[in-house]
Formats: sequence, C-alpha cells, structure tokens
Amino acid sequence: MACQDLIVDSYRRADAGNRQAMAELIEQDGSLAVDDAIVTGRQAIREMLAARDADPDRRTMHVVANLIFDRLAEDRMKVRYVLIVFLLSASGSPAFVPNSLASVQDTLARRADRWRLTNRTITTAPGGR
Repeated sequence: MACQDLIVDSYRRADAGNRQAMAELIEQDGSLAVDDAIVTGRQAIREMLAARDADPDRRTMHVVANLIFDRLAEDRMKVRYVLIVFLLSASGSPAFVPNSLASVQDTLARRADRWRLTNRTITTAPGGR
C-alpha cells in the first residue's frame, strides 16, 4: 500500500498545482523520462516541473489505473500502470475527454521506512499528447 500511496501522492501534487513538490518524492539522483526526454537529478526534475507550474491556469486530473507490482528485491519494486490525463483547463474541449493516455513504469526503493521513486518512465500513446 505504501508504494501505491507514493504513486497516487505524486499525481495528487500535480493536480493541486504544485508539480514541483513531486520532486521531493524522487531520490536525489533519480530520473524522469517522458517519451524521449530524460531529466536526471531531483533539482533538474524540480526545475522541469516548475515550468509547468508557471502556468497558473493549467489544471489537470491524473487517473492511475491497472497497477501491476513486481518485487525486484526486499527494498525495490517495479510498478507498471496506465495513466490517463484530463486537461481541465483546455478551452473548447469537453472536460471529461482524456487529453493523454500513457503507460508508466516506476522503480521504487525503500530507504529506512520510506519508499521513494528512483525513476519514472512515461510513454505516451500515439496521438495522446
């Protein structure tokens, strides 16, 4: 449950308009890959997410579905899932039509009693940006 909570919390932060706070859930040397763009290091990830926070009118709703957990070791997990993103602030678009569909793979590591993201790879479905 702690792994699932970590994943859901990361998207909850984005939907609250505080995407930068998602970086706090990532290991210091973690990575975030979105399609072909890869950002490594918590500070670089924070800066990339801050660019999305710069638009105060951008409102999203992320829906996580079909979580599949694979234990890699006692302190490491791989989690695969589908991510559906609704861009609630898109003008001229119905609010409940998904803006994006992606497959995601997260690798998580437990440090002491807390799970953290070590890397997240998001692959957007064709035509799903």
